[in-house]
Amino acid sequence: MFEGLEINTQKVKFQDFQEGEEKEVTLEIDRANRYNLSSYTSLAESLLGLIISTLSDGNRVMIAGFSYDSKAKNERNIKIGDWLKSINSIEVNVHNLDDSLQKFINHDEVVLTLQRVAATEVTKDPPINTLNMESAFVRDLLNAKLEDNQALLPKMCRFPVGLVYINIDKLDESNKANEDIIYCFPKPAQKNLLSCARGMFITLSHLVEDITSTPSRLSCIMHKDKLLHVVYTRRSSRLLLFMLPDERASSKEVVLMNAELLSFLEFTFGDVDRGLSEQQDQVDLVLFRYFAKLICNDDWTTIEQFLEYQPNLSPNPNSCSFEGIMPVVPTLKLHDEAITQLDEALTELEASDYREWNEDPLDCQRLFTILGSALFHSGYLLHSHLMQDDLVDVFTFCKLQGLVHLAKTEPVKSLVLWKEVYPKSCKVQGLDDVHIPEGRRYLLVVGAGKDVLTVIMEAGGATEPSEENMGPDAFYVEEAQATLAHVQALGLGVVAERFLAANGGFQLAAPLPPVNKKKSDFIGSLGFSKSSPTQSQLKDPSVPAAKKSEVISILKRRSSDQNVLAAPHEDAFDAYSEASSQSFSDESLSRNRNLKYDSEEDSDFDDYGDGSQISSSSCDLSEIRQSLLSDQGGFLPVQLTCGRHNVLFHFVQLDSTEGMLVTPLECNLQYEMYPLIMNNFRRCCQNIHDLFQSTLRFKSLPAQDIAKSLMNKSLIAIKEYGMLFECPTSAEPKRSKIAYWVIGRLFYTPHPQELYVCYQDSVPQNLVDFAFKISLNSVV
Repeated sequence: MFEGLEINTQKVKFQDFQEGEEKEVTLEIDRANRYNLSSYTSLAESLLGLIISTLSDGNRVMIAGFSYDSKAKNERNIKIGDWLKSINSIEVNVHNLDDSLQKFINHDEVVLTLQRVAATEVTKDPPINTLNMESAFVRDLLNAKLEDNQALLPKMCRFPVGLVYINIDKLDESNKANEDIIYCFPKPAQKNLLSCARGMFITLSHLVEDITSTPSRLSCIMHKDKLLHVVYTRRSSRLLLFMLPDERASSKEVVLMNAELLSFLEFTFGDVDRGLSEQQDQVDLVLFRYFAKLICNDDWTTIEQFLEYQPNLSPNPNSCSFEGIMPVVPTLKLHDEAITQLDEALTELEASDYREWNEDPLDCQRLFTILGSALFHSGYLLHSHLMQDDLVDVFTFCKLQGLVHLAKTEPVKSLVLWKEVYPKSCKVQGLDDVHIPEGRRYLLVVGAGKDVLTVIMEAGGATEPSEENMGPDAFYVEEAQATLAHVQALGLGVVAERFLAANGGFQLAAPLPPVNKKKSDFIGSLGFSKSSPTQSQLKDPSVPAAKKSEVISILKRRSSDQNVLAAPHEDAFDAYSEASSQSFSDESLSRNRNLKYDSEEDSDFDDYGDGSQISSSSCDLSEIRQSLLSDQGGFLPVQLTCGRHNVLFHFVQLDSTEGMLVTPLECNLQYEMYPLIMNNFRRCCQNIHDLFQSTLRFKSLPAQDIAKSLMNKSLIAIKEYGMLFECPTSAEPKRSKIAYWVIGRLFYTPHPQELYVCYQDSVPQNLVDFAFKISLNSVV
């Protein structure tokens, strides 16, 4: 029997209509369960009191029931079997329902749009095993096999892409059986353009090395009026050739993509030769997915999508890439309190202190030693205890295996992956004083929702001797899953999702032509406006508006931290509006709260007894969770540029030493100039990055070599480089023009870091001040 049904005087015969009447219902958010979320109840049940299921198509959300204390029971317009179409005008389905609800956790009420459907579509209490929640992407990720489709590789051969691995020692002019080819993709070798022309590239490789005494790196050729780039990688008597067309990647991008594939092969199989000789089936699938997404110019391409792709019918020239191909990991910079909780959770896992779980701990040797771990949310790094090279390799592995795209697009119920890997940190690299213990290393990946925890473990050395084909130990898998569940119980996934909803905590501006200023704007620029909302509230409706009383109280108590921040701008005869002052005041208030907490409260480390585990911790998780989620000021995007108006289009902070990259989420703004500006920005970043690499190489030379060098040092030792561009719009080209700067800055301390900024030409910007604000934004 359906519960909560009431008789309605206005009857509708749903059998006569494919779709019934549409209703809007205002439902109050359950304040008691706002922060008490768990893995046993869905967000819809915790916040709205609704038990949801799916309709017959497996995609639409259906109201399947009500929780026992739900206020929705009393809403006569909400019926079991209704189709939940949207929440606050945001369309929802089974894939984005949780993401949409997270935006309204701090709202008091939401507006649900419901619609009745045909009676034949509604299933009463459908069995769980009959609901197929797998998408086409997940099915392709789990069950893809190239040999099952005979038309796949022949179609791939029609595109000028490929990878060939050659044994030069077996090369012979009379060779007709392709004995020199160790590996080639796409197959067969007779239809592979790179394989058929390999003799030319082998000759070029020998000539360049004999003449210049340096190995060949890149060749560009024309084939059927298309420019192709071929990258060389020489390993003793082996030569690897990697080819991509210029319409999909520039020469700089192809070199970086080749290095990414080599790192993946070495991390996954130990070395390139072993991977391309012994694990060809696995490499075939990885390369197919890699080339398919480049050909189709998409984040991910399934086998079915590739077979349906028609290049003549869907011309899509590739845009320039920078952030996605650099050997760094996209990082989400959370505030200090969240980072502290993450650090404690990972440290507790890596300590592996299981004395209370074992009666004779001295007589029992561990199976594995945890070398490090890292936590990701929606493909963004939250915190890491891995070495820089290992962190980049782990992320590359997850990206090429589709796990990063999975975390970004579809939350999972449970994910476990176990693979033997070969981290760079465990390889002897000519250091006589460093002893690397003999053993095997394994990568454990566990996931839940959009959170993914990666752990590198070592068998051998101080642990029990390693064995061939060791499988995952259930105890260590459960410990990793418990750590991930602990992080989610603290609400850190929700915190990360709010930072993503707030564009990573940074404000971006739309590329609009400058508006003629009036005289009255001069008075407003002095900061006397008292009713101007923050730009983040105007742009993002999901960010809750601050209460007026809170704003007034914050503005009345301007802290010394805010004055320190404002001092450089006052020297530049620049003033902030009340909107930007409010955002800085929120930061100052949050920092004061943290200082008070650190001075008056005990550290969370004190709550963990000796040998205790996360599951047996005595600390109140609900209080920590509420503390992490209650501060609204920490989630408001801040303005990084100087001046009254925000003029920042985009920025990239690149830290190759730590392997981290910080950048705001790119907004899909519907402006014709925005894609062009972003494409030009990334192309400039590539060129400026090459200049900075030359600077770093120059500074690493010994003093005697620098003195003997004939190079112009003023043209090499560059630490800042900028370019000014102007884009005319389609309407009124003389009046409506967008002038913007692309500037790169190299910082040397505490280690080399690069900052690239794209902003509209108006108020001069100081990149040192800019970098300071980015770093300060994570300390709130």
